[in-house]
Amino acid sequence: MTKKEFKKKMDDFHKSLVEVKTLEEILAIREPGRLFSFLVQYRKGPPLHSVHEIRQQPEIVQLVFVINAFFWSVFSSGIGQFLQEPETGDFFDQLKRHCDQLGASSASAYLAKVTAFFPNGRIPEDETERSDLVETIDFQKLDQEYAGCFDELATCLRDYIHRNLDKFAKPLSGE
Repeated sequence: MTKKEFKKKMDDFHKSLVEVKTLEEILAIREPGRLFSFLVQYRKGPPLHSVHEIRQQPEIVQLVFVINAFFWSVFSSGIGQFLQEPETGDFFDQLKRHCDQLGASSASAYLAKVTAFFPNGRIPEDETERSDLVETIDFQKLDQEYAGCFDELATCLRDYIHRNLDKFAKPLSGE
């Protein structure tokens, strides 16, 4: 996808954000990027910009934020971008744990293979060390191999929220 095509797709996407209003309507969305982004937009309140702000949110808000960031990072530049960004890279272990809990086996396998690139199979917590290591790793083949994992992840997240709708509607909406 060219930069021009990507920009048009993003512009069209942002224009469409006003279309969906209820959690039920959002959960009916089948396209993963739209589902994840609408779930983030469904949350009322100021945007979350820092790791500290994200960690203060209920777990479901953290989950939705991190899955959305995971999708858009991989979609635009690859898993390396997700790992290098301080607002997302710090959540890698949490993302892996959530994918495992949701039963998103393809996303879990992808993240496990990412982890295997790092010394002792551990992604450094230190942002600078993690970023320096990411610069030395070519994730492109892995990103391509697991590009389809987001369909399964969207299905698993949607099913999980449906099964626990009462538990998640309030924290997501900020009420």
